[in-house]
Amino acid sequence: MMHAAGDWWLGERPCSRADLVKALADLLWGRLAEADDLPGGPGF
Repeated sequence: MMHAAGDWWLGERPCSRADLVKALADLLWGRLAEADDLPGGPGF
């Protein structure tokens, strides 16, 4: 996941590096489990 996020960020640069690092760190520290499914998504 981290590798894919890095590749995506290098190609798109949609946010600052600091914002990307913060978002990925939040995911690693438990926010992924709290995240809601996207409407129409696969619903894991």
